[in-house]
Amino acid sequence: MKNQFKIIALSVFVAFFGCSSSDDTPSGNGGGDDLVIEATYKVTFEPIFTEELHPIDYPANAGFSKVFLLVHSNTSSVFTLGDTASAGLKLYAEEGNSSILVTEHTQTEDNVNPTTIVLGTSDVGPTEPVVFTITITPSKLLISFVTKISPSPDWFLGVDSFSLENSDNTLVESVSIGLFALDAGTDAGETYTSANSPELSVISIRTGLPLWTNPNETGKGLGVLKIERINTN
Repeated sequence: MKNQFKIIALSVFVAFFGCSSSDDTPSGNGGGDDLVIEATYKVTFEPIFTEELHPIDYPANAGFSKVFLLVHSNTSSVFTLGDTASAGLKLYAEEGNSSILVTEHTQTEDNVNPTTIVLGTSDVGPTEPVVFTITITPSKLLISFVTKISPSPDWFLGVDSFSLENSDNTLVESVSIGLFALDAGTDAGETYTSANSPELSVISIRTGLPLWTNPNETGKGLGVLKIERINTN
């Protein structure tokens, strides 16, 4: 059985390395009802899944599955620490297949759940940067990101519902988010290549070997998600 511990606040495993604000004045606490501009951002996933940082049983084919990136409103959530994984996240975390995840988050016809889905075009190497460009609008101010750790039973990297609206109603200019291993709670395997062992548990931060990624220990993460505003309309 994999190691688990009491779920801790999102701010513990999401490490901020830098953030600044613009002079724009959106409002709505993630809803952005009064925000009239659009802003374009460059989102860069910079993985650091190296044998030097994670030497125990390091797999020869280490890397990540095709990235799933969602731009959305506060009516959506890809995952929540302490909750069970959706069918889409389960399939993605176990097999790297995002088909159900896409279905779960496709924009509804009545626009109740506005979303933009961006998918990676290929699997990602252990240190291979991947860059995306996204546009936020008043109805879509949140970013969610997941990528399966490969190979693994059900481990992944993720950021859920990160708001590009600051608490003072300005837009984020740039931020870097440290990424640490998460466990989807759907497979009890303890090694990268464990045989399938279904379980029904909750999403948690993974702290056990072979992938020791304690978010309180500097330098033990698996990557960084960089978000940089590049222009406005």
